[in-house]
Amino acid sequence: MIMIPEEYYKEMNRYIIEDEPMIRINLQLFANPEDEGRTEQPTDKKKRESREKGKVAKTSELSAALIMLVSFLILAFMAKNILGEILEYMRGIFNNLYKRDFSIENYKNIIVLTGITGAKVIGPVMISSMLIAFLADVVQVGFQISLHPIKPELKKMSFTIEKLMQRVLFSRQVGVNLLKAIIKVIIISSISVLIIRSDQALLLKTIDMGLLSSLNVVSWIAFKIILWVSIVLIVFSLFDYLYQRWEHLQSLKMTVQEVKEERKQYEGDPLIKAKQRERFRSLIMRRLIQEVPKADVVVTNPTHFAVALLYDPEYMAAAQVVAKGADLMAKRIREIAEENDVPVMENRPLARALYQEVEIGEEIPNHLFEAVALVLSRVYKMKEEAV
Repeated sequence: MIMIPEEYYKEMNRYIIEDEPMIRINLQLFANPEDEGRTEQPTDKKKRESREKGKVAKTSELSAALIMLVSFLILAFMAKNILGEILEYMRGIFNNLYKRDFSIENYKNIIVLTGITGAKVIGPVMISSMLIAFLADVVQVGFQISLHPIKPELKKMSFTIEKLMQRVLFSRQVGVNLLKAIIKVIIISSISVLIIRSDQALLLKTIDMGLLSSLNVVSWIAFKIILWVSIVLIVFSLFDYLYQRWEHLQSLKMTVQEVKEERKQYEGDPLIKAKQRERFRSLIMRRLIQEVPKADVVVTNPTHFAVALLYDPEYMAAAQVVAKGADLMAKRIREIAEENDVPVMENRPLARALYQEVEIGEEIPNHLFEAVALVLSRVYKMKEEAV
């Protein structure tokens, strides 16, 4: 066995560096306190309230892509008219500027001409862009007007350095937006490179072309780039919409306590409902104690149903149900009947039919007359024999 001297260990300890991280990061910054414990799916009430506040799942990428596509299509089809309007505007400007008797009236003409030309050139693009943006939002979330998003809230204005870092640097939304920006740059760059490379020969010929011919070639290449970029971004926006829906549902998730509180508000406090049920049960029991002793007979199933019948020929056209119950209530009716010497007779089909078809206080229907009459006749015969 080889012995290592202690001096060797002392010398080695001089070179041992404690394993401590150079940068300490608070991992709590990556956690969202508002999401902790939110494991339950949002209720319909939660979704409705969120919609009323203007918090809905939508993507702005769809509106941007559609606006870009429609705007450049309009510009492409109206290029000649726009160029003509601009040339006419320039003629009007120069005609007014070079007049010898230049006056305030000339300034008015220039201002009016500028407004009219601007409306003709920019108006169709602006109107179509606003219409497309409105329709894109309506398609995603429906028509909903809410002033809540522009309502100032002091709670949102107060923040600390940690909250600011959490929202700006470490939030999931910031990461997703950065990833989307990178993907869009890659899409635009890739499509531009592919189209320019495919038209490289034509683009090089513009060196020997005139100004208008070169402009036509460059405009056509730019139009193809914008067209394909818009189409790909529209497809990309559909995936972004699915993500925004998932993100929206995640933000609406509730804690178990919130679900319980909402259920209390919607259905009522369980303690109050339990007290109401207890009070209702006590009322039924008091009614049973009062009405069952007056009955002529109790028809049973024998254990599942019990129906107490009373027949007074002077006041009733047919026998009447004065009490009925199932399971535990049926057991209690039988006990009260036995305590008060009320006959208890087993008749399964009749007991089930009376329980299902006749309410308390109602007379029996015609098709049960014969069956009830047989039961009552047996009861009366038993009483006569007992006497």
